[in-house]
Amino acid sequence: MNKLERKLGRFAIPNLYIGIIGCFVIGYIFRYLATDIYNYLTLIPYSITVQGQYWRLFTWIFTVPFELGSRPGISMIFLPISIFFYYFCAKRLEQAWGRFQFNLYVIGGALLTDVVILLASFMYYNWLPNAAQHRTYFQQVSLAIVGQGYNASSYLSLDVTYYMLISIFLAFTVIAGDGIVYLYFILPVKMKWLGYLDLLWLGYYFVRGDSLGINSLFIRLAILVSVVNYFIYFLSNRNRSHATFQDRMRQRKFQNAVSGNYVKSKQIKRKSDGSYNFRNSSSAGDSRRFHEGPKIITPGFGNPAGISIHKCAICGRTENDDPNLEFRFCSKCNGNYEYCSDHLYTHQHVQ
Repeated sequence: MNKLERKLGRFAIPNLYIGIIGCFVIGYIFRYLATDIYNYLTLIPYSITVQGQYWRLFTWIFTVPFELGSRPGISMIFLPISIFFYYFCAKRLEQAWGRFQFNLYVIGGALLTDVVILLASFMYYNWLPNAAQHRTYFQQVSLAIVGQGYNASSYLSLDVTYYMLISIFLAFTVIAGDGIVYLYFILPVKMKWLGYLDLLWLGYYFVRGDSLGINSLFIRLAILVSVVNYFIYFLSNRNRSHATFQDRMRQRKFQNAVSGNYVKSKQIKRKSDGSYNFRNSSSAGDSRRFHEGPKIITPGFGNPAGISIHKCAICGRTENDDPNLEFRFCSKCNGNYEYCSDHLYTHQHVQ
């Protein structure tokens, strides 16, 4: 995993969770202001394999999760609360794992869902001996829904974004299992218990399937993929330590202490005995110099000569790449391995 991050870490999308939430908001607008366009964004296995609408494998990210858009009046109240809650969970998860790990978990899970649904759809509607019966039944149900004045897309599409959010939330309950959340702003509940309830809820939907009997197979596969993605990631990283909220707070205090010491050092004046003190240089990138004598290279703030004394063993970044980065050695690794603040708590220990 560390080798993969060193090679591909620079391609990780920063603040991916903001983009996902932005897609939900855009989809919510389309759902009620441009329904015809929204219907072509949803993930319908029949439309993909039978009608050739393969773009649905990518546009489903714009579909609104069921609990956020099922009832317009209620969703307008709970939509901001739900978005903020998932924003909080995803942001904390990215902070604990690092940008690349979070990208791999979310994007990898989405691609795995697409592959599984695509293969199952081809098998269900084209390859099985009774595939023709499945296609006929889908057409009959679709016509019946439209004939009753309902939107067929709402009943025939897969709510994949909901399972993706559940997968993110389950991962969050692992790193913040003892955190307290107030259910309905009143009842204090630990995050890990909410994770257990979500697993039970997914189990119920897995057994229930689709009430219409059309997408039962695909719903079960989508649930299975979201849970399998969760277990695959954590089993493959079982030796990796994950930062908790306490770890993040300790990092923040350390960062504030370093910044405070730097501010104090700038206020020291030159002594009469000729000793040297820090002062700011007017040139960009030259953060500290002596008035006279040799230059001092201070960790975390770069230097004009481009020389670095810290380098992360995972991503290869130095204090010259980002002045706000913190670097520490890991006491659990066998050898002198130094990591930046993004990978100090998320790397796999070297034995």
